[in-house]
Amino acid sequence: MTEKKEMKFKIGAFGMVMFMIGDWLLDAAGANDTEIGLVVHSNWPQMSMYRFVLSATLALIAILPVYFASAEAIRMIRKNTSLSDTRAGRFFRERIHLYQIQEQADSLEMLSASDIYFL
Repeated sequence: MTEKKEMKFKIGAFGMVMFMIGDWLLDAAGANDTEIGLVVHSNWPQMSMYRFVLSATLALIAILPVYFASAEAIRMIRKNTSLSDTRAGRFFRERIHLYQIQEQADSLEMLSASDIYFL
């Protein structure tokens, strides 16, 4: 792997760490927290606003590094047929297709996430 590609993956990994920190800031809601619906937590009104702002900011910043690392991984899989024929390559392609199906279903509001999971 060239040094440029390796750097893209390191930057992508840093982006994923930023996503994880932002997700933790939202999900660590304290004791006696219950989930209301799919996303909302009952302790959010008592939490500091900086956690929401920081979480959204981290997610916005992390999108580009993760995108570039993912695009490089897809290019490498398409270019290297021996890699795309491995179990990891097939698994990655299947997940990409499931993600695309879920995006279409979300836009059409036809299927739920649990329906996609069992496809």
